[in-house]
Amino acid sequence: EEERDDLDDWFVCFRDQMEERTQKSESGESAGFPGPAMDVVIMVLDRLEGEDNEGNDENDSKPTIIGGAAIEYYKQARVGLLSYIVLSDKYRGCGLSKLLHEEAMRK
Repeated sequence: EEERDDLDDWFVCFRDQMEERTQKSESGESAGFPGPAMDVVIMVLDRLEGEDNEGNDENDSKPTIIGGAAIEYYKQARVGLLSYIVLSDKYRGCGLSKLLHEEAMRK
């Protein structure tokens, strides 16, 4: 709970952004309100042909997307948000979400 941002801080940030947007609109400037920058991290399982795929389907030898993460960066507020993280049921419980999270934070 100590790590939570104060809600009033968020209101100030949004209020400042809306005032800036209104001023630009009134002055005839572009009132464009750019959204966040977004990155996506995709985790791919890529097995080599001939690799031991015992007990797996034939399709398991092809590259397969097994997870991913979506990250938003809000420039004005200087904050990042890990919006989504997903991992195939088959690969859960192996510590892969931690790898996705670490890679997402590098973006």
